Amino acid sequence: MIRNSLLAATATLLLAMPASAQKWAEKMFETTSHDFGTIARDAKAEYKFVLKNTVSPDSLFFGIVEPGATVGKKIVIRGTKPFRITSITPDCHCLTFDIPDAEPPKPLYVVPIVFTASGAPGKVSAVLRVETDLDGTTAELEAHAAVVAK
Repeated sequence: MIRNSLLAATATLLLAMPASAQKWAEKMFETTSHDFGTIARDAKAEYKFVLKNTVSPDSLFFGIVEPGATVGKKIVIRGTKPFRITSITPDCHCLTFDIPDAEPPKPLYVVPIVFTASGAPGKVSAVLRVETDLDGTTAELEAHAAVVAK
């Protein structure tokens, strides 16, 4: 009876989670649910949720920038085990970075990203693709800025 009430409360909480929390969980974990099936009373049951490799934040906003100005931010790339960053590819020449040295491989990297505003005012959106040697894992990160003339 208590177990059924607990399962019902857990299911209610999961269903009541805002969409943003569900998306966060899907980005962070390999699976977001587990069915324990039928369990004998007083039996111990355990399941470990496995973290995915992550890049955070999942979106960068460089702010309002004057033409020709530069702004820097940092991203954190975290793996489930030590890895190397094999490439970082922006789809815009406005973003620059240095791929950190990976000898020996590490489970976490902090990578500075620099946005350089062009001379043309307007909104700028770009995507960074981060590739690692963990099973060919690729993560995408959106970057945004607003270039405004004085």
